[in-house]
Amino acid sequence: MKYLISDTINRPRKDVIEALIGIEHLKKWQPTLLKVEATIGQLFNQGSSGYQIYDGAGFKSKLKVSVPSSNLPETITLVYEVPGVINTCVYRFRELEGSTIYDMDVTFEFADGIARDEAVFKAGTIAMMQPLKQYLEQE
Repeated sequence: MKYLISDTINRPRKDVIEALIGIEHLKKWQPTLLKVEATIGQLFNQGSSGYQIYDGAGFKSKLKVSVPSSNLPETITLVYEVPGVINTCVYRFRELEGSTIYDMDVTFEFADGIARDEAVFKAGTIAMMQPLKQYLEQE
C-alpha cells in the first residue's frame, strides 16, 4: 500500500526537521514515547537504527526505526518495523516564505499479504502527524 501525505507547517524547515527527529522534541509531541534507544550509530543519522518505545493504553510497544538514507534538509527516509509490518516513510521538506511544506511518501508492507483499507491508514497517518504541526505552531 502506498500513499502521499502533504501539509504546510508555519515554521522554518530547520524547526520542523528538529521536531521530527530530535529526541527531546519527539517526547513533547508524542506523549506516549517513553524512550529512544540507538543500536547502530546515532539514531536519525544515515545508516543508523534503533527503537522507539511507547506506553499507550497500558501496554508497551517497541518500534524498530532505521534510516537507510538522509539528505537533510531536503529529505530523510525512515523505516519503521513491528512484527509482520514494514512502514517506509520518505519525508521531503521545502521552505516557502518561513513555512515548511512537507510531503510524506508512505509505504506499508504486510507479511500476511492481506489488503488493508488505504483510507483508514491514510487517516491514521494524518492523525499521528497532527500533533507535530500543533506542537510547532504553538511553540
